[in-house]
Amino acid sequence: MTPAAASEQAAALMVAPDPAFILRPVRDRDGTAVELQYAYLNEAEVRLLGRPPESVLGHGLCELFPSVRELGIFDAYVNALGSASPISFEVQSFRENGVEGSFRLTASRLSDDAVLVTARDITEQREAELALAETTWEYRLVAENASDVVARATPDRKLTWVSPTVTRTLGWEPAELVGTEMADLVHPDDRPALDTLRETVYAGQRISLPAGGFVCRMRTKSGDYRWMSGGATPVTDESGAYVGVVASMKDVDDLVHAQHAAQADRATLRATVDSLLDPHVLLTAVRDETGRIVDFTCADANPAASEHIGVSQQELLGTRLLDLAPGEFTSSIVDSFRRVVETGVPIVLDDEVYPHYLLGVPRRYDIRAARVGDGLSYNWRDVTDRHAAAEQLAESQERYRLLAENASDVVFMTGPDRRTVWIAPPVTRVLGWSPEELVGTKMIDLLRPETAAELEPRLRRFFSSPNTEPCDTRVVEMRTKSGDYRWLSGSGHALTSPEGTLLGVVFGLSDVTDVVRARDRLQATLDTEFDPHVLLEAVRDDAGRVVDFVYVEANPAACEYNGLTHDALVGARVLDLLPGLRDAGMFRLYEHLVRTGKPMRMNDLPYKYELKGGEERRFDLQAVQLGDGMSYTWRDVTDRYDTAQALAASEEQHRLLTENLSDVVMHLRGGVIVWVTPSVTTALGWALQDVVGHELIEFVVPDDRREADQRRALLPGATERFRVRVRAKDGTDHWVQVHAKPFYGQDGEPDGVVNSFRIIDREVAVEAELEQRASSDELTGLMNRREVLERLELMTGHKSRSGQAAAVLFCDIDGFKTINDKYGHSAGDDVLQTVASRVNACLRSTDLAARFGGDELLILLDGVHELANALDIAENIRRAVAKPIPSDDKTVTATLSVGVTLALPGESVDDMIARADEAMYEAKQAGGDRVIPRMASAT
Repeated sequence: MTPAAASEQAAALMVAPDPAFILRPVRDRDGTAVELQYAYLNEAEVRLLGRPPESVLGHGLCELFPSVRELGIFDAYVNALGSASPISFEVQSFRENGVEGSFRLTASRLSDDAVLVTARDITEQREAELALAETTWEYRLVAENASDVVARATPDRKLTWVSPTVTRTLGWEPAELVGTEMADLVHPDDRPALDTLRETVYAGQRISLPAGGFVCRMRTKSGDYRWMSGGATPVTDESGAYVGVVASMKDVDDLVHAQHAAQADRATLRATVDSLLDPHVLLTAVRDETGRIVDFTCADANPAASEHIGVSQQELLGTRLLDLAPGEFTSSIVDSFRRVVETGVPIVLDDEVYPHYLLGVPRRYDIRAARVGDGLSYNWRDVTDRHAAAEQLAESQERYRLLAENASDVVFMTGPDRRTVWIAPPVTRVLGWSPEELVGTKMIDLLRPETAAELEPRLRRFFSSPNTEPCDTRVVEMRTKSGDYRWLSGSGHALTSPEGTLLGVVFGLSDVTDVVRARDRLQATLDTEFDPHVLLEAVRDDAGRVVDFVYVEANPAACEYNGLTHDALVGARVLDLLPGLRDAGMFRLYEHLVRTGKPMRMNDLPYKYELKGGEERRFDLQAVQLGDGMSYTWRDVTDRYDTAQALAASEEQHRLLTENLSDVVMHLRGGVIVWVTPSVTTALGWALQDVVGHELIEFVVPDDRREADQRRALLPGATERFRVRVRAKDGTDHWVQVHAKPFYGQDGEPDGVVNSFRIIDREVAVEAELEQRASSDELTGLMNRREVLERLELMTGHKSRSGQAAAVLFCDIDGFKTINDKYGHSAGDDVLQTVASRVNACLRSTDLAARFGGDELLILLDGVHELANALDIAENIRRAVAKPIPSDDKTVTATLSVGVTLALPGESVDDMIARADEAMYEAKQAGGDRVIPRMASAT
């Protein structure tokens, strides 16, 4: 390599943004390369190694990085010493001696004793790579010399004579070639060009080197090819007629190979510069008569520079910088370049804003410039897209941070060793642990030991062979920082490399503690029922017809009645246990219920129950549709069938748990929604454009807006949790649990409020149902005994308004046992329900009525002026109840005996009720169907 070429190459490498270095081999006695020593480092390589050049130059590659032998890097560099083409390859996840990352390495032979290596960090820019263009050989042969081989051919291109020198040059005997075409010996790649020249000769024109001759590879007798050069002259007779061609050729194989070797260094340099992805130009200083630099001319430019500037390479060469882009800005660049030439201090700038030559708009660049002679080598890289991507990434990360920090789900990521590497802040709200306390631990350690032991095999299989299916963690109890446990449910999704290697697992867990507790309360209610209760699911054939039912759940009473364990009953088919249902017509009724949704209620039904030995027994039955099945309750009334009491409608059992709790998270400024997660569509049906830009209060049910405004007024100083109803797009209202807190931007300044909420319609319904069941009588809908006593205690404990008092009415249905005995308990139930309805119709909104016993009612009248007012109400009730009551195909008449008394200040509830009971008993003794008052004693 010439000194000038070496200087140009060193300058180009010095300012190149990618690391580059030159290695020289250390060979043993046999000439084998046993080590590669650093001979040159550019600035980028020095920064990558993180050490001064003097601690690297002269040291061996394997000495500094032993693993390069194992990774095959050393062998690749050695192979490059003997390769005419650069060797490129990638090294993934390299970590040694302070150097860490993934690199695209390109090794190019400079000579037998030097290899140039460039390294591009592809950790972030994976697809970028340096590619050296294939070497293009320019043929510049010496002047035409005497030919070694002479041959003559006829107009049909057949050889008629070949000089004996062909044997020495190509190994063929002349006789072996006579009658053949010389073109048959030419290398296939060289034939198209030779054919063109041959057509010229056969047209009568002479060709010769250097202007029109040919250089090609010709096949020797041994099968090899040698480079030959020569020319051809058409032959004519005395009349000028064309009679053939004489060609002369000489062996230039050694010369061509020598020229190729001589051009290798320059070709490598040219290829290195031209293959750079970044623009590069070589500028020469232009000086005035005083020697001051006033401009720069372009001495060289690679294709990337030509493309970026929008001017061809030929046009760029010799162009002045100020002519290319005149203006104040370019003048400032010239001043910067002048300082580089005068001081020798290179330019190293990153993410600088400059106007584009053609677009005229600001763009961002990384810039490198270093002095070369009386000029400089200049590289730049357009990083505008990188800067924009970084800004977009920051914005995206802000969104994800907003979502992760405000969703109610606990989201965390583990490594392949199952240890937590990241966990979202909501874990503190749910479990009390800070993220820092859990990073590095295994989340399975927070489970109850028995649950962890059950879950461990499934997790082990998932981590050893991850696939695209999520790992369902089911519903588990997880320990909080305070030592309590909360129920969580969710799943995990594997993160794998393109090669299928497990990189980690992301888990999402939802807090379902309230749901589980509500479910347990419902289950406990069912389990304490005296009557058997089962859930049945339809079994359908291929045509969709119901052919059987299967038990999916059963309470203890059902298991005990059937004489089967829970495991034996659940999963069994109904017709396998009770085949007589089909003949009895019951199966048809079951199928009709599932098809129409119409509840089924039957009393005093006779059936030969197979699980009771086929004995005929009598049942009250009640069933309601539940999904593609039914909720089914029965009561064996064989021993007391004349006193049967139908069950009230069985409650429908819901599945409260879901695999994932999908929350809606939104960012508000001044009450206006500026961003919301797409889950708002799934939860409420609103599209994002329907919500963003609107005030949140618009979607709150009007009756709940005051509550929402009061809660919002408490922000931004505190976190608020409350319930309100919101309206879905279809017009339905839903209860939601809201978690609201102030939101702070990356600068730490308040930036509105973050709300996250989830729909809790089921929880609210369950709570209301439980409250209703706890305070009311199931048959009549009136208050039960416990509830009315509590209300009476509160009512009489309050100070009455002046001139007003509270009255107690104790009522008993006359002859109720006779009604049951004569008409049956079904009629008795109808009487109780009708009496309760008529009593309620006679009461004021402030009055209370309760079923106190079997056929006893207790009525509380609040705010009566005197006993006479209470007696008037009691008489109205008595008259209303005495009207005939229709029941099935008959009419029943019921009357009431009523005892009335006024509550005294400070009097106990028991004394008050006892006095009213005495008055009622007196009414009974007097024949019933009457009202008797009783005043307190004068004590």
